[in-house]
Amino acid sequence: MEERATVKKPWMLCNPVSKNGEGIQSPKEHLVCYVTRGHGRASRHGIVVRNRFGVTSMTAWKTRHLCVPSTKTAL
Repeated sequence: MEERATVKKPWMLCNPVSKNGEGIQSPKEHLVCYVTRGHGRASRHGIVVRNRFGVTSMTAWKTRHLCVPSTKTAL
């Protein structure tokens, strides 16, 4: 049985950081987390992401928020 969740709005932006003073390896790579609705109560879900980059299958452990890689470019 397929469950659907709707991505509602951006919730959080995670900036790249330096771990143990090693420097930031990819300063343009970020994570953007979105609030979702319509998720089930189980702790593990297989999900399919469809966007302008194509279709990707992945496993989500908590489905209230969905975090995906994003890049930052200078304007």
